[in-house]
Amino acid sequence: MSDPKNGYLIEHKIGHHEYAIQLATPEYMACQEQSDKPFNESIFRARVAELKNVVYFLIRMKTLSAASDEVMRPRTLSEADAAVAYYAQEAMQDIKLKAGEKTFSPVAYEYENNYGLSPYNTILVAFNTGSSSEDLLLTFDDRYRQAPAINSSFKQSLLSSAPGVQLK
Repeated sequence: MSDPKNGYLIEHKIGHHEYAIQLATPEYMACQEQSDKPFNESIFRARVAELKNVVYFLIRMKTLSAASDEVMRPRTLSEADAAVAYYAQEAMQDIKLKAGEKTFSPVAYEYENNYGLSPYNTILVAFNTGSSSEDLLLTFDDRYRQAPAINSSFKQSLLSSAPGVQLK
């Protein structure tokens, strides 16, 4: 699901900012949760059932320098603090999901600040869409970087053909 060629990861470049928006199914999230411990099938199945009507998105963000693909880090502590304050406290309000005519607000949100140790920071956002079978449109109006209407569209045909986990 993390390969852009498969359609579950959409990359956007807006000015000197890059956003990679990845759709994550309940099975993907349950696998990720167990990735650092021995696999337990009953825990996996229970977690997938629990997350059944939830769709997740990972939003990875990085800023590039104007001259190259070099990743820019915040220049000052106050700049870093302002970014963390926005992404940890306010950005959740700027992310919406449309499924057909319905608009959903996040039911879960987590901002992962990598403190400059990796080239990007990540937002994990979840929406309870119920049993919706509509195309999805994720919109992120990033007010901190003045990048309005970052739209990522996922067709229902893609969603219904999402890879599943096969347990033997």
